[in-house]
Amino acid sequence: MGELTPPIVVAGMHRSGTALVVDLLQNSGCFFGARLDPNQEDFFFLLRNEWLMRRAGGAWDHPLPLLSFLSQPECFDSSLDFLRRHVRSPRFSRFTGYLAYFSGKWGRGAVRPWGFKDPRNTFTFPLWRRVFPGARLIYVRRNGVDVAESLRNRSLHQLRSIGKRPGILSLESLPRRLARAVSSFESFDHQLHSSRCFSLQESFRLWEEYVEQGERLFEEYQGPKLALRFEELVTNTGEVFAQLASFCGLSGDQSPRADLIARVRPERARAFLARDDLREFYRSVQQTRWMRRLGYDALA
Repeated sequence: MGELTPPIVVAGMHRSGTALVVDLLQNSGCFFGARLDPNQEDFFFLLRNEWLMRRAGGAWDHPLPLLSFLSQPECFDSSLDFLRRHVRSPRFSRFTGYLAYFSGKWGRGAVRPWGFKDPRNTFTFPLWRRVFPGARLIYVRRNGVDVAESLRNRSLHQLRSIGKRPGILSLESLPRRLARAVSSFESFDHQLHSSRCFSLQESFRLWEEYVEQGERLFEEYQGPKLALRFEELVTNTGEVFAQLASFCGLSGDQSPRADLIARVRPERARAFLARDDLREFYRSVQQTRWMRRLGYDALA
């Protein structure tokens, strides 16, 4: 395989709209992986990001150990060597698709704009930017109250769904059950499950950890970069997509399907305003450091 063109790397806190960004770009010609999980994350990069988190003694919901781990030159260099070897090996065919990889279609200038999305990129990007010099960074922001509530909802839903999948006596066909079993094994549902995020307060603190690292990352990175706000993405999708398309090198005639644009829900921009309990929580965190610095202290 020849040298790769620089990828688009999508980062930002979980539940911040990174999947919507990928939806829009994929439907306009960008390639984000041959097999994606329900969060639009490719398994090749997802598995390696999670491996890095766990090697450092952390996980997606406890990401800070990775910072101290990568601050050690020996740990950084060995991790970088590991990622480079995997990208340059046939293992990378899991991302490209086996046919595309082994037919030699992947090389400099040989494919459409491509990239990968994972909120963990917020912490692992210092490695990926060395693997892929000139990588284009897209960083997505969203207010912490809506993120915290979305995280809590997902974690509680996953807790309630444990043990509720169809059993051996289900009327579901055997091929369908086997396909679902394989999908479930690869989906990282068990790793997205987080007891930390059962709490609105802890979910908000996790948002603060990601935001602090994300803002530092975006400020320090000297390569091509673009910051987006979820609230603007869902209320002014056409204009924001035009920025995205230009940044990602899409031609002017490429745009998302109209049905995808129609599914964007503007009311999600400040969803917490619809509930008394979330408005009360918002007031309790309104003047915290990152809510103020990102301008989210003036939403209500």
